[in-house]
Amino acid sequence: MACNHLILFVGCLLHLALSQTTVCENRKADVVFLLDSSGSEGKPNFNKQLEFVKNIVKKFNIGPDAVQIGAATFSTTVKNAFWLNQYKTKSQILAAISNMSYDAGNTETNLALAFARTQSFTPAHGARKDATQILVIMTDGQSSEKPKTIVEAHNLHATKVRVISIGVGKNIDSNELNTIATDKNHAFTVANFTALQTIEHEVVKTTCHTGELVCENRKADVVFLLDSSGSEGKPNFNKQLEFVKNIVKKFNIGPDAVQIGAATFSTTVKNAFWLNQYKTKSQILAVISNMSYDAGNTETNLALAFARTQSFTPAHGARKDATQILVIMTDGQSSEKAKTIAEAHNMHATKVRVISIGVGKNIDANELNTIATDKNHAFTVANFTALQTIENEVVKTTCHSGELECRSVPADIVFLLDASGSEGTSNFQKQIDFVHNFAKQFSIGPNAVQIGAVTFSNGPHNSFYLNDHKTKPDLLQAIKHIHYTGGGTQTHLGLKFVRENSFSPAHGARGHVSQFLIVLTDGNSANSGETAKEATLLHNTGVRVISIGIGSGIRSSELKNIASDNKHVFAVGNFDALKTIEKEIHAITCTACRNKPADIVFLLDTSGSEGQANFQTQLKFVENFTKDFKVGPNEVQFSVVTFSSTVKNEFWLNQHQDRASLIKVRAVPKLITRKEDMFYLTTHSIIGLKLRYFSIFTLVFSLTQAMQQIKFRSGNTQTDDGLNFVRLNSFLPSHGGRNNSQQIVIVLTDGQSTEKPQTAHEATKMHSTGVKVISIGIGNSVDKTELLTIASEDKFMFTVPSFATLHTIENRIKQTACGPSSGCKSDPVDLVFLLDSSSSEGRRNFKTQLQFVRNFTRDFDIGPSAVQVGVVTFSTHVQNRVWLNSFRSKRALMDAIVRIPYHSGVTHTGEGLRFVRQVALSAAHGARPNAKKVVIVLTDGQSSPRAETRIEAALLHKTGARVITIGIGHGVNVPELKNIATGQQSVFQVSGFDALHTVESEIRTKTCQSVTTPCASSTADIVFLLDSSGSEGPANFQKQLGFVGNFIKAFNIGPKDVQFSVVTFASTPKNEFYLNSFSSKPALLAALHNIKYISGGTNTDGALKFVRQNSFTAAHGSRPGAARILVVLTDGQSNSKTQTISESQLLHQAGIEVMSIGIGNGVDKVELGGIASDAKHTFTVANFNALKTIQLELQKVACNVQPTGAPVTTTHAPICGVTEKGDIVFILDSSGSEGPSNFQKQKVFVEKFVHDFTIGPKNVMVGLIRFSSSADNQFWLNQHTTKQQLVYAVQQVPYASGSTATDLALQMARTQSFTAAHGARPGVKKYAIVVTDGASRNHAQTIAEATKLKHAGINVIAIGVGSGINRAELQGMATDSHHVFTVTNFDSLQTIHKEVQKKTCAPASG
Repeated sequence: MACNHLILFVGCLLHLALSQTTVCENRKADVVFLLDSSGSEGKPNFNKQLEFVKNIVKKFNIGPDAVQIGAATFSTTVKNAFWLNQYKTKSQILAAISNMSYDAGNTETNLALAFARTQSFTPAHGARKDATQILVIMTDGQSSEKPKTIVEAHNLHATKVRVISIGVGKNIDSNELNTIATDKNHAFTVANFTALQTIEHEVVKTTCHTGELVCENRKADVVFLLDSSGSEGKPNFNKQLEFVKNIVKKFNIGPDAVQIGAATFSTTVKNAFWLNQYKTKSQILAVISNMSYDAGNTETNLALAFARTQSFTPAHGARKDATQILVIMTDGQSSEKAKTIAEAHNMHATKVRVISIGVGKNIDANELNTIATDKNHAFTVANFTALQTIENEVVKTTCHSGELECRSVPADIVFLLDASGSEGTSNFQKQIDFVHNFAKQFSIGPNAVQIGAVTFSNGPHNSFYLNDHKTKPDLLQAIKHIHYTGGGTQTHLGLKFVRENSFSPAHGARGHVSQFLIVLTDGNSANSGETAKEATLLHNTGVRVISIGIGSGIRSSELKNIASDNKHVFAVGNFDALKTIEKEIHAITCTACRNKPADIVFLLDTSGSEGQANFQTQLKFVENFTKDFKVGPNEVQFSVVTFSSTVKNEFWLNQHQDRASLIKVRAVPKLITRKEDMFYLTTHSIIGLKLRYFSIFTLVFSLTQAMQQIKFRSGNTQTDDGLNFVRLNSFLPSHGGRNNSQQIVIVLTDGQSTEKPQTAHEATKMHSTGVKVISIGIGNSVDKTELLTIASEDKFMFTVPSFATLHTIENRIKQTACGPSSGCKSDPVDLVFLLDSSSSEGRRNFKTQLQFVRNFTRDFDIGPSAVQVGVVTFSTHVQNRVWLNSFRSKRALMDAIVRIPYHSGVTHTGEGLRFVRQVALSAAHGARPNAKKVVIVLTDGQSSPRAETRIEAALLHKTGARVITIGIGHGVNVPELKNIATGQQSVFQVSGFDALHTVESEIRTKTCQSVTTPCASSTADIVFLLDSSGSEGPANFQKQLGFVGNFIKAFNIGPKDVQFSVVTFASTPKNEFYLNSFSSKPALLAALHNIKYISGGTNTDGALKFVRQNSFTAAHGSRPGAARILVVLTDGQSNSKTQTISESQLLHQAGIEVMSIGIGNGVDKVELGGIASDAKHTFTVANFNALKTIQLELQKVACNVQPTGAPVTTTHAPICGVTEKGDIVFILDSSGSEGPSNFQKQKVFVEKFVHDFTIGPKNVMVGLIRFSSSADNQFWLNQHTTKQQLVYAVQQVPYASGSTATDLALQMARTQSFTAAHGARPGVKKYAIVVTDGASRNHAQTIAEATKLKHAGINVIAIGVGSGINRAELQGMATDSHHVFTVTNFDSLQTIHKEVQKKTCAPASG
């Protein structure tokens, strides 16, 4: 408010006075204060708490129909001071607070929270149903009972009470405060009790804003699309309705406020009500309650199309002047993924903002991100009950809208202006003019750019916060009235104020936008040490700081300390010269790819189907696209390549990017005779080059002239050739490609490629280089599946209905180009940073390393099922700083990283590598068998001693970890960096610590690339047998194909390396391609992508038979010297379990290692065990999304398979002795301690054991005794003369239960089983194999019977299972200690059957 005249001045004072006391004047609120009164505080600090509370209370209107206050203290016990309904006036409450007593003791925070929930917020003590309920808890330490405190916090969160937590001092636990608070925006910390006053305003604002109608003054058209498919069920559908009603309750409803519409979708779309159908909140809530559930499929594409073509139309209430928002909720994946993506893009081309909400485990996060306007508009919750946890966040997102052009890109910018005595009024006014002109360049508002201002001299003075001025006129007026104070130069106090106040959510800071601080000063700070310290703290928050020094009295080193890096430091000779850097400062805060170097190649279709006019429209799109980028050798570079029947480069990345190119084009146009001489510069970049003598008109004319030199050529659509050309040529260093830049290809086409398989092949090759590929299809003739194949990720595929509508996606393409790829952001990766902390670095450079690690981590999803990050430092000693499993939240991890201390010393890199290998990457500290292992080593020097480093690097490589090295500065040893790294492509160098950010994108890409398996080049024939039955569905089948594709990428493909085949099966098997069909990885992956879903029954046995008879034959590529592996994936049980087991046994006999993977709850684990070669080859996952979690483990198992050396068409070469004569009797424990399930696993063990033997009177014969309270023969040695008979007999053995009469079983074996009458043969090796899970009931008799059995010439093998065995008894039963085996459980039995087999090869008496 301007106070230029006396009347206005008096009005201002009145306004300020009222605003200080009535911030919650129109709200009902019940506010309870819980104050820490523990021994660590002391009486003086306790009194400061009381003063803080009184100051807060003074700002409320107090009364039974306004705000009520309650208070209690806690230490060892809780002491109530007064209830909510005890005092009716402010003066009574203030007096009661003053009289609160201090009681030292422990910090029983849990008791305090329980007291508030069960006592303070009860109707008996004044809590009102229609009032907002708020708890403010203050503490200076950590709770005495942390687990109990967490439980009580969760109990409180389950009520309607909102919790604000305030931590004071250094001994607090930030994680605990966040857990206690309702969310992180409700958690506050201050350095000491005196500093409590600095957060008064913020706490009051948070208290008063709880539960407010955040969209109350906005016009918005909000449509809800609710999944009503069969997977939800009526109860969950009703939870969706409750969620929607809770959202609606937070809006002001009406024709001039918020309008609501809703529809459901399953197999079809059903409208519930239109935007203009109901005018009041009560009507809308009633109709939502009556929405009906209709089970069916998940046709998300139809729902999106309906919303676009029906819901958001003027006829149904959509308003031109209203923000339009679609909220779509689903618990699964769409039935038509490609169509859903296309419809999402169609929706994004409108003004509608899309919020997607995924519920449960069966969602596809990538699809949700594609449907949403951006990733900040995509939400996921674990189940329908958890929807309530995101209500406020969804409401906030709903109320935010924003433009995408550069001037409107959301950013929070604060100016910190020197108002010290050295400036004077005149120069200070020039600073104000600079800020005023700067602000005029931006769109101002809550969804665009926000600007705040702070001045400093003897202390800081806030002029206005980010959210104080919502319009440009208001902001510009406020800037004019910033006051000059005069005084000293306490820069550190200004920086501290900004950090603690200006960039807080309460003052308008938004977590999802870029944040900038611009510091202007004409002198040196009064305390340079404190200034540097405060600047570092500010950098650690993620705010980018620009420092501007004015005049000759500045200290350049201090400006560098204040700024984020050297690129953010500016100096001008005097205040008049400030205007000369306006554009540069504007560019830093507004450049589309913000300080990220990018190489962008446009690959433009110029085929006959386009025509001259449409081709010109494409060129105009490219021209407009570049206008928001800063172009140059250190910024963004552009290239254009066209393709039809042939490919033509129009200009390279580095061909036209400087002043000379512009002058050549503009001043000497007659000399330009080749398209290669054209330049690609934008208005923005020309200004950046300070070409003062060219008008904007001239620049645009020159750019247009350059674009017009690209000619339309007509011809076929050889997209494959275009992709091949770009990959092999466009990104070469000689053509401008840079190692430190994002590399992006944008493909535009209006049709389908002439050679689809070859196009897919080339796209795969391009993706493998790490280049981001964006595909844009124009018109109705494009193939969306092909566009998806070309694009790096599904969300990088776009379609528009015509060339005329290309401009509608321009901003979205810019966002996609400049944004990060998903990469492996959610995949299991164990990432360890090994940071040099030696003396050559120094503290400041070490902190720069930490900032790099923090920024690098920011783009990953952190957690036990996603990315885990560890940090180790090394100098003279190695120190772990963060274990892989230390943090499950990104915020906690990033906070821990920036707090890592610096300890100088010698550069013992070898010791660091050894520590990472032996300790940091161990299971005990969080390393997961299913996760990629990546180690990033940063160093600025050479190791000592080097030999040890070389040895340790080699050992680390053998573990399969990918090692990336970053050498910083000129003191590094490049050969050593190469030795440490996995390969030359994993070696990076930067000129200094400030340049680390330039390689961030490329290292992230390298981190996410598939880690090549240790046996990548081994000779192996691998066949995948994929279930394509009706229970899977097309979406899950595609996930199987994705899993196979990722598996294949880890191997080298070719006739001398690894070969792959795929067979699918449902009611019948179908060969997709044989082992020798493809000899290159791109061709193989392209073929995999084209496999179609079949549906039908689960004829697993027929599929196994097909593989045995066809896939592993010489005619189809199987090689005699290769390891032969079959990987079976299924989500159910076979139609014929017996036949499936039988066919599996034939595969095992043929020497084929079989791995079985069961997906979901419908599998038969016993059948999976029978299919697989042994238990180590059996895998199960909860669902298709979880397949990725076993990829690395499966690869390791595959690598352990040894070549058989057997002819392909013959039986697997037998282990020693199995074709010889042998009499083997199994003695199986069937006692009560086992149970039927474990007894079944014993039988599977027997089946697997006999699989590798030739059964018959001239070879091996098998008998079986079952024992519990007694011994029972199941079949004699001579009873089953074929393997099929024998296996069937084993399967029929029943479980008995009882005690453990081992002695009786051994006696039966000696006196009956091994007799001629029952098949024992003279001169034949004889073996008794005893399996038991406990001690016998008669130990002495058991040992005696075992001794007699051994004296009879029988070799006894004893196998103990579980923890209940008697090891001495096992030793006493067995022939010797080498014939004793123990396993931890019955599942592990399958892992030893081959070892037990080997014992039958040892010399034995007969």
